[in-house]
Amino acid sequence: MKDLSEFEAICRAVDVPVLANMTEFGRSALFTRQQLADAGWRSSSTRSPR
Repeated sequence: MKDLSEFEAICRAVDVPVLANMTEFGRSALFTRQQLADAGWRSSSTRSPR
């Protein structure tokens, strides 16, 4: 998924929690927690600060 509209479509299409990979290993842009929440996301994986 490349943009938030694709994330929103996934959230609407399934009735289960979906994980957003917001680490340097993910393939999408790095969205904020608020952006993901606004798109309907309930869980994300982020990189811990060092």
